[in-house]
Amino acid sequence: MKLTKYLILFLFFSLKGFSQQFVLTSSGEKVVLSSTGDAGTLTGTTLKSTVLASSLTSVGTLTSLTVSNTLTTNSGINSTGTITNTGSIINTGKIAIGALSAASSSAVLEVSSTTQGFLPPRMTYAQRDAITSPSQGLMVYCTDCGPNGEPQFYNGVAWVNLIGAAATTPPPTLGMSYQGGIIFYILQSGDNGYVAGQTHGLIAATSDQSSGIGVKWSDYYTAIGTLSETIGTGSANTTNIINSPIGNSTNYAAGLARAYRGGGYNDWYVPSINELNELYNSRSYFVGNSSFSDGIYWSSSEFADWAAFTRGLVGGGDGVRSRGETHILRAIRSF
Repeated sequence: MKLTKYLILFLFFSLKGFSQQFVLTSSGEKVVLSSTGDAGTLTGTTLKSTVLASSLTSVGTLTSLTVSNTLTTNSGINSTGTITNTGSIINTGKIAIGALSAASSSAVLEVSSTTQGFLPPRMTYAQRDAITSPSQGLMVYCTDCGPNGEPQFYNGVAWVNLIGAAATTPPPTLGMSYQGGIIFYILQSGDNGYVAGQTHGLIAATSDQSSGIGVKWSDYYTAIGTLSETIGTGSANTTNIINSPIGNSTNYAAGLARAYRGGGYNDWYVPSINELNELYNSRSYFVGNSSFSDGIYWSSSEFADWAAFTRGLVGGGDGVRSRGETHILRAIRSF
């Protein structure tokens, strides 16, 4: 019999029990394997690029089978060992795991055990969110959602827990993409806004808000006098600048920061100098399109009636610059 150019098939059988004659026929790219009676135990068999048109239950007990492409059977597979498949297994009937026979006619998949459980796919929050177009009813176990992990399913609109409530998310951590930006600082005891037992911190936008040569701090050269340098005060600083004679103008850093709508939030602001220092300390979290520019960044902290504090976020180094100069803005917000 002449085999087609697409097929080179080597079958090695170790048979236990009754020895039978197997018949191997070829038609195009399809191979049909059949036998009469019980062929005993088929062990250590590798099938490559092969479609089986007959049931594998006819060969007795299937101990081990490795399939490289697609395995199709007419009536089923009966295996007491391991089936390793790198392609697809097409089954149009019922699948029973852990039992020799099905107990329920209403289930297409039945798992039976009194010593083991069902383990769904386990993945991180980021891996779960990377699933493209999840199907309604898709179930996973999110390993870092909430304090101890949580089983979740997709309801067609959003990920929820098993009782249909909103799915938990991982606790906020440094470097996490969160609420429109990247977390770069977690508030510590003594910081403005710190609450014991709660996690709060600062988020930076994923790109600079100024373009080209930058943006002015202001054209207003009178001391505002209420602009702090400490962590947790950048938002109040920005509001005080906007409420000064500068006005809410996007020609200046404060107005441009407040007009930013990253992630749909409207509470972005110019960081205080100490917040800007922490942004520099966490610069390793900002890579690729989120990287900082090699230049000077504005803070919202006033040095004098003519100047404000600044810092470089690539090479480092803080300083003082005239308000009328144009420098870079990276807005932040609190959570």
